[in-house]
Amino acid sequence: MGLFQKKRSESSLKLPELPKLDFPSYEQQVRPVNERPDLHELRNIIKETKEDIPVRKIIPQQGLEKPVNLRHFDVKEEKPLFVRIDRYKQAVNDLEHIKNRLREAEHLLDEIDRIRIEENRELEEWRAEINRVKEKLLDIDRKLFEV
Repeated sequence: MGLFQKKRSESSLKLPELPKLDFPSYEQQVRPVNERPDLHELRNIIKETKEDIPVRKIIPQQGLEKPVNLRHFDVKEEKPLFVRIDRYKQAVNDLEHIKNRLREAEHLLDEIDRIRIEENRELEEWRAEINRVKEKLLDIDRKLFEV
C-alpha cells in the first residue's frame, strides 16, 4: 500500500516574472474637500449640463384604443385529475397534523381564559378582604378615640 512510504521531496518551481506594463496616467479630477468652486464657475457648469440634456419628444400613443384580444379557452368536459397516491397521503397526513395542532391551540387558549378568570376572581376576593380589614381598622380607631 502507499500509506507508509517515504515522503517525496517536492522540488520548488520558480514562477516566471510578470511583464512590466505601462499604464496610462490619469489626472486627478476631484477637488479636495476644502476647496470650493466659484459661483461663476458653478453657473457655467449648470449651463453646460442644461445644453447636454436632449429635449424629450412627445410620442403619440397608438393602438391603445383597440381592445386587446385575449385567447379564451372554454372547458367543455371535465378531465380527471391524477395525483400520486404518496403525495395524496402526505397531504392528508399534513392536514390532520394541522387540525390537531389547531385543536391543541384552541384548548390552550380556553385554559388560559379559564385561568385568567379564576385569577381575576381571586384578586377581587383579596381586594374585598383588604377593604374589610380597612373598615375594621377604622372602626377600632374610631372606638379608641371616642373615649
